[in-house]
Amino acid sequence: MLVERGIRIIANNPKLRREGKKSSTYQKMLSMLSLKNIDLSLQLRFVLLCFMMLVISISTQGQRSDSNKGSVNQQRNFQYSADIERFIENFNTSRNQASDLVDQFRLTRVLLQDQVEDLKAVLPVNEVKIKQLESRIKYHQRQEKVAKKNLKKYNKHKTKLEGLGQMNLDKQIKVIASIESSIQKLPKVFPPNKVIPLSVGERPVVNQVIPKNKSKRTPASNLDSKYAKYDRTKDVMFNPIDPPCEYQFRGMDEFLGKEKIELQPEPFFFHTEPELRQYMKGQEYIECVAGLATSTGGLTTLNLEITIRSQNAIREFGGLQKGNPLTIKLVNGEIVKLISVNSDSGVYDQISNTTVFRNQYLMQKGEEKSFLNSEIDKIRLVWTNGYEDYEIYDVDFLMRQLKCLYSN
Repeated sequence: MLVERGIRIIANNPKLRREGKKSSTYQKMLSMLSLKNIDLSLQLRFVLLCFMMLVISISTQGQRSDSNKGSVNQQRNFQYSADIERFIENFNTSRNQASDLVDQFRLTRVLLQDQVEDLKAVLPVNEVKIKQLESRIKYHQRQEKVAKKNLKKYNKHKTKLEGLGQMNLDKQIKVIASIESSIQKLPKVFPPNKVIPLSVGERPVVNQVIPKNKSKRTPASNLDSKYAKYDRTKDVMFNPIDPPCEYQFRGMDEFLGKEKIELQPEPFFFHTEPELRQYMKGQEYIECVAGLATSTGGLTTLNLEITIRSQNAIREFGGLQKGNPLTIKLVNGEIVKLISVNSDSGVYDQISNTTVFRNQYLMQKGEEKSFLNSEIDKIRLVWTNGYEDYEIYDVDFLMRQLKCLYSN
């Protein structure tokens, strides 16, 4: 009775029943309940043997289960890591598109405002079209405001993504899910339509000379000979005098054994986001000076020095990588790409709280001719974290500097 009772206790244990119900040892223990006619000592030995076999069997199954769980977890971690990388790549693409939308709406709004000013300068004033354009301007202002808010949220999420490396996988998944949910709730903004140029009759005539009544005009023969006739080519308003060429270096390069010319760097472009301007105290967030350099029989390079007033510039922009293009759009529509010669990850100065990036971009002979024939409209600079477009206000910058090089 004592043995039979012990077998029943072991067999009815919930844990043993759950773990060992597929084990042959467990089945043997149940069969012992019918062994009533066997000697008591043999029953005890057999029960102890069965119990030891059952414990060993359960332990082996547990180890096998832990091994399977580890393999599944490893595969799960790998899959999540790949999904996170894919999400970050798609996020950066969407963020660049949001930044482009802000620029497109700003440019479209400026063009429409220029058209309104042109229409107001032509008599009789086309009030109907002016109202249509003003309505479009208001619409683009609203869309631009929405696009800026979206971009601001993208930049906020970008800061969170930059800290993923310091989180465990579960925390990374939660952050990704939160960002994805927030992005899906952003209002949709579609690119603006192209601005249709005004017709010839809608644009004001610039510098039109209106002749006076012939009967009141003074014959040219009666004019004093000391007054020269007007020559537009000599008018500095239409043909400003180029400033004198300034050189940073002009002489023999001891290492190359060739004559080398480096022009003095001049302001090339500057940029400050509108939401940052109130904090910049009259300064620009990004400033770039540039200058051309060449050597006898060598190649011409455009040397850039970009100063960003931020200690987080390296994290925000990355750096300038060798082989990346500097895309220059000319006023005549031509696109020219200069390729970077070096890489630069930037240098931070704690005293001035600025980060400086320097690089050289190679210019081919055919590209020099393009810059001599047309002014610059804008440029696209590729950083390791993406690209940025910058307006150029000194439109004849390269044209002027190339003339200085060729004059020597």
